[in-house]
Amino acid sequence: MVREAISWGKVTQQARQATLHAEVTTILPFIYAALISRIKSKN
Repeated sequence: MVREAISWGKVTQQARQATLHAEVTTILPFIYAALISRIKSKN
């Protein structure tokens, strides 16, 4: 969890962060689409 990583000092409080609780099979297509979109926009 992000909160736990902050307490360990692995993530700063100013870092962009999000916590999502979901079934992986439902969100994986959205994550994949976002990744492909980012890769294409960098080229």
